[in-house]
Amino acid sequence: MITRWTKSHKKVMYDSRINTTSRLVRAFEMMPSKPPLFISTSAVGFYAEGVKQTEDNFKRADDFLGTLAYDWEQAALKAVPLGVRTVVFRFGIVLGKGGGMLGKILLPFKLGLGGVIGDGSQSFSWVQIKDLERAYMAAIADDSFNGVYNLTSPNPTTNRGLTKALGKALNRPTVLPLPKFALRLLFGEGATAVIGGQEVYPKRLVEAGFKFVYPDIDAAVKASV
Repeated sequence: MITRWTKSHKKVMYDSRINTTSRLVRAFEMMPSKPPLFISTSAVGFYAEGVKQTEDNFKRADDFLGTLAYDWEQAALKAVPLGVRTVVFRFGIVLGKGGGMLGKILLPFKLGLGGVIGDGSQSFSWVQIKDLERAYMAAIADDSFNGVYNLTSPNPTTNRGLTKALGKALNRPTVLPLPKFALRLLFGEGATAVIGGQEVYPKRLVEAGFKFVYPDIDAAVKASV
C-alpha cells in the first residue's frame, strides 16, 4: 500500500482483491456441496477519517481505499445467499515481527531517526498479529460469527502513540518528525495510507466475548519488534 499509486498499480490493487474474491464465490456457486464457512478480508480504509467508527455506526470513506474496501466486502457477501456462513474482517494495521507496516518503518527507528508523521495526531487503528490469528480461530469455532467485524484493538491510538511505543520498545529517541508534504511528494495519492487514519472500534468482536491478548499499544509493539 505504501507506494506511489499509478493508474496501473491501483488496477492491480483492485483486481487482486475484488476479482479474486468474485472468482471464489462463483466457484462456490458451482459446488454441489457448499463450504461451511468463508472468511474474507477488508480494511479500516473502508471508514472515513475524523469520527469514531463501529460496524453499525459509521461513515464510509469516499476515496479509492474506501471504494476498494466496500467493493471487496460486497464481492465476499455474495456468498451469503448461497448458504455459506460468511465472515468479513476489517483489519486495522497489523503489528507483527518480520514484515508488514513495521517492517517498512523499523530501521529508521532502530537508528534513532524515527518520529511522528506530521503532528502525530492522526488516528491509528491496529491489531497485533496474535489477536488476528485468534479472531480467525474464534470465527472457525463459533457458528454464530457472521457478517462484518472490525478486527482492531479496542484501544486505537494515534501516530504519536505508535511513535512513542516504538521508541520505548527500542530504547531509542523519536524526535525527528516527518512532514506530510514530503510523503505526498514521494507517494502522491499513495501517501493516504500513512498520513491518514481512522478511529475504529471492534464492537461486534467484544460483544461476541472475544478477549484481546494485546489490547494496548505498548505491549503490542514490544511483542512485534
